Amino acid sequence: MAAVCRRLPRLAVASVAGCLYDLGTYPGLVLSNHCDDDQSTVRGEVVAVQSASDWLRLDAYEGVDHARTDRSLYNRIRTIATTDAGDKIECWVYVYNRDLRHAAKIDSGCWRTYLNNGEEFVAVPC
Repeated sequence: MAAVCRRLPRLAVASVAGCLYDLGTYPGLVLSNHCDDDQSTVRGEVVAVQSASDWLRLDAYEGVDHARTDRSLYNRIRTIATTDAGDKIECWVYVYNRDLRHAAKIDSGCWRTYLNNGEEFVAVPC
């Protein structure tokens, strides 16, 4: 999966309205309409997925079941992200599809910052 991600062109650093949670070895995004805090944002990168085979690999990695979305670990959802330049861009995000009762909210909204003990990454975007 790392090889697929490395070859995806990065378009922009951006944010979406939502909350990010610590699920142990990976994060879980919940969009603002399902978040307990409608003012939170989650930072990440918008990348260009240019082939159907890459989408299939990404969906499989994220545990997406298009036939039974209720069984998916994540669902791929279309949303609007805001770039650091203020532009709005329509994109796909993977939204966590399980119970979050016991997960800790990541207040920074950035997985990389969270893993770096709160120190924001400067050279590498979230």
